[in-house]
Amino acid sequence: MENIHIIILSSIISVLFVVFIIATYREVDSMSSKPFAGGKEGGPRAELLELIGKLMEEKKL
Repeated sequence: MENIHIIILSSIISVLFVVFIIATYREVDSMSSKPFAGGKEGGPRAELLELIGKLMEEKKL
């Protein structure tokens, strides 16, 4: 029983992996039952991409 810490660590990692798989399955299952509500993306990242797009269009002209 010298390697009990390795067994405990492996058990904890295995349990966390199983929990991750279950959570992922539940999330994918709930996403598949709802229709996709697309729309215009918002937020700072989207605004930055729009600004870059406008700058690139102005340079082409």
